[in-house]
Amino acid sequence: MAELRIRLGAAALLMTLLAAPVQAQSLSVPMDASADAAPTMTDWDRDVFFFGGLFHDDYFTQSFTPWATTWEPNGFLGAGYQQFFWRWNQFSLGGEAGLGARFNFDGNTTFYPQGPNGPADSFPPLSGEAWAGAVARYDGFDLGPVRVGASFTAGVSVVTGLIGAEAVRDSTHPFDRFGTGGKFLFYLGPELDFSMPEYNPNIELFVRAQHRSGGFSTLMDLDGANADTVGLRYKF
Repeated sequence: MAELRIRLGAAALLMTLLAAPVQAQSLSVPMDASADAAPTMTDWDRDVFFFGGLFHDDYFTQSFTPWATTWEPNGFLGAGYQQFFWRWNQFSLGGEAGLGARFNFDGNTTFYPQGPNGPADSFPPLSGEAWAGAVARYDGFDLGPVRVGASFTAGVSVVTGLIGAEAVRDSTHPFDRFGTGGKFLFYLGPELDFSMPEYNPNIELFVRAQHRSGGFSTLMDLDGANADTVGLRYKF
């Protein structure tokens, strides 16, 4: 009888040892699954952003060649909010609204609207801007640890006063369909953004062209203000 008990005990011990790796493997599954639950691009559908930059006196297309343009002594600081409502794979659509300040920092706001011999005029050293529009976003692709994405915002812009090159161009009295004097124009904000999903997936650095114009004379025959900016975005 004692010998039978010893054999049964040994058999039970052997079964326990054989079952241990299986139990350990089953316990490791939830740990691996938690790694798959790391945040992804689809975990956020809204964001806030802050950005700033300089105006140049060229046209919209020169915003994409900043090494070959002439910079004004006028700057821009702004902030905005985005909300996305629809997503398909890496593409999403939503809305954007923002507020900004446009300012001169060398104290010289005088210009000659009719040429070098014309009467002198001036623009305000500080003006405000509000814009709103639709935004389309592409989440992007990975270059090593860096993800490169893009977005495009299109809407309307309202300012309290014209500044720099747009004031000079408006002084020639171009076609103005609604008589707003260039204060109400279309808004465009093409952008490239950069993030590191493995470290801070909800933070992005971006570069954006801040543009306002009459839209090929739809509102006004005016290519207004153009600024190249850099900013930071927080998604939540």
